[in-house]
Amino acid sequence: KERSKISMIREIIDTLENEMGKVIPLEAVTERAEEKGLKTGEVEEIIEKLRRNGDLYEPRRGFLSKL
Repeated sequence: KERSKISMIREIIDTLENEMGKVIPLEAVTERAEEKGLKTGEVEEIIEKLRRNGDLYEPRRGFLSKL
């Protein structure tokens, strides 16, 4: 279940990256994830995991980018 949530967040980030470019507002990721039934807390937790794993970084506060 955790793994599917992580892959859902990754898909959302990929989609947003195609729409917006390399730097994605964290708010946009959260909104899309909530539309798919994830809670804000879960989204933040998963994004934090992806950051720790080195998959994502925060170029500036409130924005995400893939490495």
